[in-house]
Amino acid sequence: MSRTFVYARVSRTELTTSNQLEEVKAAGFTVDAKRIVEETISGSTEAFKRPLFAKLVDRLEAGDVLIVTKLDRLGRSALDVRSTVEKLAGMGVRGVRYRCLCTAHRALAIEPQHAYRLCAGCAGAGAL
Repeated sequence: MSRTFVYARVSRTELTTSNQLEEVKAAGFTVDAKRIVEETISGSTEAFKRPLFAKLVDRLEAGDVLIVTKLDRLGRSALDVRSTVEKLAGMGVRGVRYRCLCTAHRALAIEPQHAYRLCAGCAGAGAL
């Protein structure tokens, strides 16, 4: 049985993740509080160097769903997101899907190998 996780990130301490969590709820997802990871760290920090993201990845199993409200929560650039996805695949994380709730691709489930392409498309359209 797949589990659903949320990764919500903000860049500065004066910001909160509440809008991201509200967006997840509004999209119809119910996620156990123990599977919600909120982190305050710059998007320019590589995903696997973010302490809480790294712990989250350690918990993921094949078939789990990782929700981010926008793919830029995974990284600031398409290259960063691509690198993150490739590292997950290299670790043997298979079948893990990413749900992008951004305006352009609301509630779209994508396979890891396609995540960076979607991110690049969102960035080009200004959706990130």
